[in-house]
Amino acid sequence: MDRLELARNLFRGGRLYDALEAAQSACERQPKSPDAWWLLACICRHTALPVASDDAFSRAAALRGTTPPPPMRVDGDDFQALLKTAGDRPVRVRSLPSGDQIGAGLDPEALWTLDGDDLIVFQINHENLAHSLADLSSILNNTLRQAGIRSGH
Repeated sequence: MDRLELARNLFRGGRLYDALEAAQSACERQPKSPDAWWLLACICRHTALPVASDDAFSRAAALRGTTPPPPMRVDGDDFQALLKTAGDRPVRVRSLPSGDQIGAGLDPEALWTLDGDDLIVFQINHENLAHSLADLSSILNNTLRQAGIRSGH
């Protein structure tokens, strides 16, 4: 198994620091692989390395030949403002899935999960997919539709 695949498997298994080491190794061995840099960026967010994460996201974009800005980051209040929902289901925001959630099978890049009747949305995973506030709003609206909070508009 190559280092990139190993890093993915470790990440999805909730072994975040082992995944970080494997992803760093994958980037060293395949420095022109945008997939390796993207995975490293995601893992760095989960291991509280935001600067390294943003750098890796930028490298992945450059290697893909695209020039989007790094993922759109907003503060918690701005993210909450985007969550204005008309539904009755409570919505909670967490930065990322926890190591326990990932170890229990939740995708580390999940956008949402349920906790009883509560919908939990993961802010950083939404931000990782967005390059503007409009992107972030659209992705969040799609998540809420998938979760049955909003009807399509």
